[in-house]
Amino acid sequence: MRFFICKNPADAEVVLKYDSLLVNSTIALYDLTRRLLTDFTAISTQDSFVIPTATCLSDTYIVVVHSNEFIVAQQKLIVK
Repeated sequence: MRFFICKNPADAEVVLKYDSLLVNSTIALYDLTRRLLTDFTAISTQDSFVIPTATCLSDTYIVVVHSNEFIVAQQKLIVK
């Protein structure tokens, strides 16, 4: 699975665009200490997903996609 983050560095939200996503995958946002900040369940196979970042501090984060308890993709996100 490949994905990329639209508008990275981010302001109020970012859009994840991907070529395929398993139904019921979890999209999680972590800080650099690997502390889970929020997570979402992708319940459809759409080609994009919006993550709100307006409440995030200016910092670097990691977006991780989990499926069946396995990490299938991850990418760095910068919030300004």
